[in-house]
Amino acid sequence: MDLEHAFTFIWKDENWSKKLGIATILMFTVIGSIAVIGWIAELAKRVAHHKAQPIPDWEELVDYFRIGLRYLGITVIWSFPVIVVIIGMAILIAPTTLMDDPSQFLAVVWILNICIFIFVFFYLVGIVLLTPALWVLLAEGKPFNELINPTHAWTLLKSNFGGYLIATLVGWLITAILSSFGLLACVVGVFFASVLSQMVVAFLTGQATAQARSNIASTPTIPLI
Repeated sequence: MDLEHAFTFIWKDENWSKKLGIATILMFTVIGSIAVIGWIAELAKRVAHHKAQPIPDWEELVDYFRIGLRYLGITVIWSFPVIVVIIGMAILIAPTTLMDDPSQFLAVVWILNICIFIFVFFYLVGIVLLTPALWVLLAEGKPFNELINPTHAWTLLKSNFGGYLIATLVGWLITAILSSFGLLACVVGVFFASVLSQMVVAFLTGQATAQARSNIASTPTIPLI
């Protein structure tokens, strides 16, 4: 992982200020922020394909919006088990309002809540680790109905788990740092910092994807007997 390049590649693009500025402005609207997701995915794809200028222009705005929309759709579908569990717990707790002494029932619910919290935590961590690989696959034009199956993203993740983990952890760190500085510049600074941090994550994700595919290609296949 070339961490130094991940923090310097943006400024090597002659039109970086224009491209980054458009992304920051788009972040002010819901539709625009969805397009930014697709734009970030395209950046990750270009890095994975070893493009010399990875930061895309904005001529394909509609395509970026479609990619972002598919990304959101897939992540919502992946998160559906968590949504079901949370709704189920809310339904389970509701009858306590009609009980004279719900203490014993609430004790059982409290234990269930701990178990559910552990499940939700690790499930969401899994989704967070899978979604960077999803960026590249979506930008490459893989069909929505195929990518709903997380095994496509999982194949890349397990082939270079360390690389994707670094991309995710660095993303959290740089987002926290830049967001702090962004708050000093009020609303614009927050959106600018958000785009900037996601660009760094996308670059590292592209590197991780390229390495994952290299690892897959170099892994010998075991012939079936």
